[in-house]
Amino acid sequence: MKSALLVFAVLIWCSVAWSHGDEQHVLGTITKIEAGAITVSTTTGATTVVNIAATTKFVRGGAPATIKDLKVGDRVAIHAKPKAQGLEATEVKIGNGPAAQK
Repeated sequence: MKSALLVFAVLIWCSVAWSHGDEQHVLGTITKIEAGAITVSTTTGATTVVNIAATTKFVRGGAPATIKDLKVGDRVAIHAKPKAQGLEATEVKIGNGPAAQK
């Protein structure tokens, strides 16, 4: 029974790992919004700039959104592909509210 659960867990993990291919995840809070890029203060304390493409999808609460729905202070989970000019977002998931103030 334990070995069956272990195999199942490994299969689930592998499918999740393969589902995003070479994409990177950027998790954090938006600190700046520009026409073609957003700057995120990540959960590790780093600052990351992610470029926005015409094909970038935006989602808030499971519903389609646009870059105009982003606000400084929003929490985001970004799926991004490495490109020569830096990271390019394929999907930006916007949190349901601004990050809590400390």
